[in-house]
Amino acid sequence: MSRKGKKDTLVNIEETKQWVYNVLSDTWVSKANMCSEDVSSDINELDIAGLDTLPCDKVNVPRVKQALVALECELESKKEIINDEGKHTTTVVFGRIINYHIHSSVLGGTEERPVVDLEKIRLCGRVGDVTYWPAGEEARRYCRCGRSDTVSDKGRILSFKGDPGKMSSGL
Repeated sequence: MSRKGKKDTLVNIEETKQWVYNVLSDTWVSKANMCSEDVSSDINELDIAGLDTLPCDKVNVPRVKQALVALECELESKKEIINDEGKHTTTVVFGRIINYHIHSSVLGGTEERPVVDLEKIRLCGRVGDVTYWPAGEEARRYCRCGRSDTVSDKGRILSFKGDPGKMSSGL
């Protein structure tokens, strides 16, 4: 939940019953962080972040071009989480994947049985607030991305733990 109530993503999912889960890689984590800015609902966070979109096949929601894996989803159910004081703090959505897109650059395996190569995709997840953590061998490193109160500040790394030489140039 934002300071102002439900985030735009949740409102959109509730209204359309569709969304795209764009799997985050460390090559575009700073841009993804900019999409978490608390801005007016008439502002497109993808434009602020400089992210491009591609059309989907089964849902009427665009996917992020920079995402090497994107999952087209339809809403199955949702669960509102209430804290001990009785305040609605977050909502967990559950969906069905109805289509997916996988960029050939992250495929491994064989032509008959391709698999997503986790070393190639360089998964990264949001831990909370402005902290992101990569998956895999180097999971001991993390980065904190800045977030501003204004749209003009495009996000910056505030702190970093690990070997900066191993970080992607997208950070």
